[in-house]
Amino acid sequence: MADIVALSSGNPGLLRPQLHPNYQPKPLSDSTSNRLALVIGSNGFVGAHLTARLSADPQVEHVLAMVRGSPERTAEQRFDEALIRYRIKPAFLEKITILNASPTEPYWGLDRRTYVELAPL
Repeated sequence: MADIVALSSGNPGLLRPQLHPNYQPKPLSDSTSNRLALVIGSNGFVGAHLTARLSADPQVEHVLAMVRGSPERTAEQRFDEALIRYRIKPAFLEKITILNASPTEPYWGLDRRTYVELAPL
């Protein structure tokens, strides 16, 4: 996504990752305790398959699926359409939360409270 934004704006600097000045990295924890997955672009071919696969994994308790909604369709509708379009089964929807979000927007386009709740994860 960053490449599209950089190309469309003519600003190659957007390809460089930037961390918030107050960012403090957390020490890595025991990988067996990480039971939450975040998939950016869950309505694309790879993202939809990955989201479904993670939802079927017994080691993953919850999947946050980032999908950009549009004026015509909600993020949930776009995700459901991707599952149908790519004939993806099974997807354990009870383990998936759809986030109407965009990685190119400040706070991913989420309201600040939701972003702050997710950021420590």
